Amino acid sequence: DDFKILNYSKDWFPYILFCVRKSISQKLSRYHDFDAASLMKGLLLADRSEMNEETKTEFVNAGVVHVLAVSGLNVEYILLLCVILLGRFNIYSKSFLTILFLILFLLITGIQASVFRAVLMSSIVIAGYIASRSTSVINSLALSALLLLTFFPFYLYDPGFQLSYAAVFSMAIIYPFFYIKISDIKSRIIKMFAQLVTLSLSAQIGTIPLTLYYFGK
Repeated sequence: DDFKILNYSKDWFPYILFCVRKSISQKLSRYHDFDAASLMKGLLLADRSEMNEETKTEFVNAGVVHVLAVSGLNVEYILLLCVILLGRFNIYSKSFLTILFLILFLLITGIQASVFRAVLMSSIVIAGYIASRSTSVINSLALSALLLLTFFPFYLYDPGFQLSYAAVFSMAIIYPFFYIKISDIKSRIIKMFAQLVTLSLSAQIGTIPLTLYYFGK
């Protein structure tokens, strides 16, 4: 009784995005049990409000809490789906639709900074592919950071920003040295396993100083 509604006007674009997020959230809750649904909402929508603290702590202690942050991993899933579903389209249509789906995913997840970084880098690589230009990881990384900091300069002090770019930069710089060492391995399975381990190790080397500084573990 202490409140009076002055009008019912709404900003349609954010409202539509909210409805899409709510619809996805409701379907996840309908078809999965509470624990599974809360985890999937964190993975797909960056909504960790329903996850219990014990689950979050387990992810932290296992060193994989970044999986719960909607970021490059999720964008990679979108790219993979686009490659599979749009395989028969020509390169221009496929690239345009892929970038469009990435932008839609970015909007649905609430324009998270981590998703913005991944979508921006992916779009730069796709644009280079369309232009038939070989894209350097370092160049793509630098261009995405420049564009991001142009609009959001204070991201420079954000731990997520620093960790993401440190991980990709260290993989681009350190992993080639590891790859030279393991390229002579004959067994395909062992070689693939070694590639995964050394790629992860490269990312860890670049992020350990920041991880210790910010989180102490």
